[in-house]
Amino acid sequence: MTVQMKGLARRLVSDNLINQTQAIAALEQAAAAKRPFVTQLVSSKLLGGKSIAMATAEEFGVPLLDLAAYDLNHIPRQLVDAKLIKKHNVLPLFRRANRLYLAVSDPGTLVRSTKSSFILASATTSSLSKKRNLP
Repeated sequence: MTVQMKGLARRLVSDNLINQTQAIAALEQAAAAKRPFVTQLVSSKLLGGKSIAMATAEEFGVPLLDLAAYDLNHIPRQLVDAKLIKKHNVLPLFRRANRLYLAVSDPGTLVRSTKSSFILASATTSSLSKKRNLP
């Protein structure tokens, strides 16, 4: 299987966080396991969550949010189906007017999925959080 290195993988290599061989191997493993690249990086312990989160925030141009400092007792979980929360590693933070603010561990996963925008049925704004901070 030939995997093209782009997006976050390319960013991690250009930031010297991993080398090209490691990035390609992680991409291939993620594809074979049918799981997101970020999930593969975390589970293989190739990089720490903080390094991945900082590079991802920079690559996608989204703010980085530490959910450990956020009161999770007040999140509107009922606005997003539990299956979508688990599948896409998203967490609704709050809703203002018709905009839903989400914490995501991998913005690329949400961007690639058009299904979520139909199910959410409202505009969304994302902020990034380390994967281990999401439920």
